[in-house]
Amino acid sequence: MKPSEMGLVLAKCAAFDSRTIGETDVVAWHEAVGHLEFDLAMEAVSRFYANSRQRMWPVDLVETVRMVRAEHERRQRTITRAAQRLEPSAISDPRVRAAVRQLAQAASVPRQAARDTDEVHQRALERARTERAGQASPPSRRTRTGPPLDLQAVTVPPAWAREEMRELLSDAALHERGRPCGRSGCANRQCVTGAAEM
Repeated sequence: MKPSEMGLVLAKCAAFDSRTIGETDVVAWHEAVGHLEFDLAMEAVSRFYANSRQRMWPVDLVETVRMVRAEHERRQRTITRAAQRLEPSAISDPRVRAAVRQLAQAASVPRQAARDTDEVHQRALERARTERAGQASPPSRRTRTGPPLDLQAVTVPPAWAREEMRELLSDAALHERGRPCGRSGCANRQCVTGAAEM
């Protein structure tokens, strides 16, 4: 800002706090805060005195201008980010109009899928609430029905397991099937009877 504009900023400050302004005040303030934009500085003076009884100093002007600038930028981002709807009927070129229609249809597919998912979720919640409302306590666990578990699938050790763990799991699988593991000193019933028969 120019020195004359700095004088106007200080004159506005003086209107609020009745300070006296001289030429040296204008020069000193211009050295400290002359890099600020004039319009933002004038707005910052009004904003500062609207919220404070204190006298404004250069650091106060810098901080308030920073705050005002951030508000302006946030407002500008909101305006530019606002959705601008492009209606196909407003386009004169038929090829561009057809492309816009195709894009609108493609963009509406995920929304429809999301609506369907929301409806399924809502129905599941309603069903759970009605079931829960009809029962005083949670349902009891039922016993497993169907084919027996495949113990080989259950007891196959993961690749990161140590050798001792692999042996224990394979022995347990053999014991569950009623077969001896063949390990010396095993106290399992199948291993003891199998060793006695030998």
